[in-house]
Amino acid sequence: MYIYEKNSDVFETHRLSNSKNDTFIEVVPERGGIIASFVVKGKSVFYLDRATLIDPNKNIRGGNPILFPICSYLKNDTYSLNGHPYTMKQHGFARNCAWNIADVSTEEDSASIKIELQDNEKTYSQYPFKFKLIYEYKLSGSTLSVNATYINQDEQPMPFYAGYHPYFQVEDKNQLEIEIPSKTHTESINNSLVNNRFNFEQEEINVFFQDLTAQSLHITDPVQKRKIYVRFDPIYKHIVVWALKGKNFICVEPWMASTDALNTKEDLVYIQPGQEMKSQVAYEVEGL
Repeated sequence: MYIYEKNSDVFETHRLSNSKNDTFIEVVPERGGIIASFVVKGKSVFYLDRATLIDPNKNIRGGNPILFPICSYLKNDTYSLNGHPYTMKQHGFARNCAWNIADVSTEEDSASIKIELQDNEKTYSQYPFKFKLIYEYKLSGSTLSVNATYINQDEQPMPFYAGYHPYFQVEDKNQLEIEIPSKTHTESINNSLVNNRFNFEQEEINVFFQDLTAQSLHITDPVQKRKIYVRFDPIYKHIVVWALKGKNFICVEPWMASTDALNTKEDLVYIQPGQEMKSQVAYEVEGL
């Protein structure tokens, strides 16, 4: 049987765990609805810099931040809609909003928690749409599924491109094997790849993978003796790999579209008035 607990730390934290309490997730709704922790058989799957979690003035470095209504950045942090300019910072505002708990469920073989974000006066200044987001985090065995529902409650088509920014805990990045089903890629930072391998000796790497040929990728970590599968719906057309030298994480990020898509319109997603769209990304952990 799976267990639900609510704890008070700096922020209210909601925990779903198995009966052994060695596999669990921890969700912090006030901090962008983030999954701050994902642990399988006692080992952290997600990295977390706790100092950034407890400081509301910082973007969280760790967990699985939600990117909405954009991924990456806009040129000059601005875009235009119906002749009106709007300003929005990198990765959008959802990761900095307080979300609400909508539902919690525990079953014999799984547990889930639903969180919601509704448009408000703060979002209108950046994104002039009436919307509702519902994210369901479901833990079953060693698999974490993130099921998102995007609802357009406005009277005009709603453009967006969502994604995730998972920080995977690693001990030695140089021993990782990362298999991404992509035909093409672009280095946003030069020398991020050397001889078709990630150059983790560089201070920062950033690579965009496009033209995906499958809806899953995997990371093999021989040090921690595990393989992490990331499975995603076809709406996620880009995978971004980002890492910093000397930090025990690597980010492998499913995105619906690439940088500046609210301006370029490339791969931009639209939901018609009164309609909704669903998507899923799942993280599955296997031992080697």
